[in-house]
Amino acid sequence: METLVIYVMLYRRERLVIEVRPQDNVEELKAVVESKTNIPIHRQGLYYDGKRLANDRTLASYNLATGTVLHLSPLLGAAGMFSLSVIMPSNKVIQVVVHGTTTIKELMKTLEGLDQTLKSCQHFLMVGNDAMDISKTLWDYGIRSEAVIRLEKAESTCSCM
Repeated sequence: METLVIYVMLYRRERLVIEVRPQDNVEELKAVVESKTNIPIHRQGLYYDGKRLANDRTLASYNLATGTVLHLSPLLGAAGMFSLSVIMPSNKVIQVVVHGTTTIKELMKTLEGLDQTLKSCQHFLMVGNDAMDISKTLWDYGIRSEAVIRLEKAESTCSCM
């Protein structure tokens, strides 16, 4: 079976490399993107040559070929979803799409899913100089729209990055 290597450019200037089949539909491609970014399918806008791709169409119907570059634009809106930037201990910035009711514990699990090295050490999410309580929500900290928070190692002897 023929496969294509498609590049998906994220809004944070990162590039995903995804292997797909021409007969896959756009929604199947979005499922792969979701597995790598945690952006739900219904919150993804995929664009090729300036046009938004329809979920029910196949990749072949857009004449996509190996090396094609698609652009992902998260569809944020009235549903309370927004982009949150998290500065990692390595100073890498990870962006996740969240809701104000997302708990800090849920956010930590999302980050661990994106960066496996986090599982080997205890970390705290920080807003300002304060560690965030895992039982609270982003709204509890007044975070209701795009924001930047930090993830810090709990122990100085922890060697993960």
